[in-house]
Parts: sequence; structure tokens; C-alpha cells
Amino acid sequence: MFGPSRKERPYTGFGGFGGGAASLSTVGGGTENEASGGTKTTSGDYTIHTFNNSGAFTVSVGSFDLEYVIVAAGGGGGSQGGGGGAGGYLSTVNGENSGGGNSAGSAMPITPGTYPVTIGAGGGQSTRGGDSIFAGPSTITALGGGAGHGAHTTTQDDGGSGGGASYYPEGDSYGPATNYPGPSAQGYPGGTSGNSGPAYGGGGGGGAAGAGSQGAPPGSNPGGPGGPGVPSSITGSAVTRAGGGGGSQSYSNNNGGSGGAGGGGEGGDSGNRSGGAGTANTGGGAGGKSYPGGSVQSGGSGVIIVRYLTLAV
Repeated sequence: MFGPSRKERPYTGFGGFGGGAASLSTVGGGTENEASGGTKTTSGDYTIHTFNNSGAFTVSVGSFDLEYVIVAAGGGGGSQGGGGGAGGYLSTVNGENSGGGNSAGSAMPITPGTYPVTIGAGGGQSTRGGDSIFAGPSTITALGGGAGHGAHTTTQDDGGSGGGASYYPEGDSYGPATNYPGPSAQGYPGGTSGNSGPAYGGGGGGGAAGAGSQGAPPGSNPGGPGGPGVPSSITGSAVTRAGGGGGSQSYSNNNGGSGGAGGGGEGGDSGNRSGGAGTANTGGGAGGKSYPGGSVQSGGSGVIIVRYLTLAV
């Protein structure tokens, strides 16, 4: 009746053979849960909705537990400075929580209704990334990634993951505020700077699975690499998200810090002055900009992915 692709619910017995036709109610296919919003796909027993842009998740049939990965936008890189921090990372999927120690809790019970979804926009130069928000029965907010420090900047910015420190001698030599452990626990802090000439390395932005590295004195990679992101298979395919941006390097070619795995942009250097942008819909931080010239790129936008069992249980 349902076609060959329909999953069948398991037969659970006749209940002692005493219930007549009613005792056979668990035989056959179950009711499907139905919802709309974002890009809808399936994998195994699950239906998945991926939101790359703001919108709404609308449940029309069923009450079920909703699993999710919520990633905020990455922070922008600093001018003559550090890499942007990755967006905050929250997950209910076992083993896929942020390295910052945050467990967003168990799957969210959800009932028919419409629930707004907000996807954070990537931060610009020395600007924190936007928050990503799922306004379900319980509102869940992933915090935008901290901004990379720029020249003469001592302001500390934690965010989901912390931004990297500026290498400029009058910048913050001790790096950004530590956001893990901290009130959000959605990522790791950015790296400190390498404030020693004749070349200066900015700190890498923090990632969801590790801190940004310190900018080192001149060497093979004096700009600090961004911290790594977290791999997730919530869609059925493994994807790493929320990597930190690399710290930049001044007065030296090809020495910007590498972006963290998961969309982090690489840091700029005197040969490639502009830092790399964070990859869209990964929450990756942008790389810092070198001196002289170039321009600072933006952090990667966020993403929200939800999934639920296709068949009601």
C-alpha cells in the first residue's frame, strides 16, 4: 500500500491472542512526522532540515524529539592582527559537542507549530560574528565568534570562540579573554600574539574543538594557526565546522597562520595581504590582515541543522 521505500514498524505480538483485531494495531507502517523549512533531506531513519539562511521550522504532523547542531557566525579578522574566533557550537548529537565542554543537552521535545530560525552573519573587520538562534519551545542561542584584535587594540573579545590577539607592539600582548571555561563554554579562546620584531605574528582565533595558537617570532609560520572545529555527521555525511581564523604576519611573505579545520580563513602576510574569509555556513573565523595594504575579510555565516525520526514512535 505504501510502496517499497516505506519502513515497517516491528511486529510486537498478539498480546496473548485475546484482543481480537485491536491487538494487531502495532502491525504495519507507522505515521510519518511532517515538517517544513530550510533544505529538507533524509538519511537512514532521519529527516534533516538545513538552514543556511534565516527562516522558520514548521511542524505540521507529530510530536517528537528534535536533535540539532547550531553554529553561530565567525568573527572578523583584525587589521595587523589576530584571526577571528569561530562561532559558538551547540549540538545534541552524542560525541559532537563543542570542545569547549558545552553539552547543549538532550534532544528537544517539539510539537506542531512554527519556530523562527535566525542565522548569524559573519563579522567584519574586528567585529564579532552574529548569533544563531533556534526559537523553539526552548530558545537555543549560539554566540557569534569573537573579533580578531587589530592594531592598538587591547579590548578583549571572547564570543563563542575567542578572537586572536594583535601582533602590533602596542596591541594586547596577552591575547583575548578566555571564554572556556566561562559562561558560554561554546568554544575555545584565541591565541596570544608574538610581539617581537622584525616580524610580528598575530594569534589565531579559537575554534570549537581547540584554542588558537600563539603568534610566534619569525619562522616558518609566525602567524598563529586558528583552532580546529568539530566534525559532525548529523546530515549523514561528516562535515567539520567552526574553525578559527589564522593570525596575520607583517613584513614577511607566506607566513600567515593557517585557518582552523572547519572553515577558518588563513592569515594574511606581506605577499598576500588580505586575510582569508571564513567559509560560508560553517561559522569559521576570518584570517587577520597583514601590513601594509590589503583588506580584512568577513567571518563565515552560521548554520542550523535539525533532524528527527521520519516515522513516529
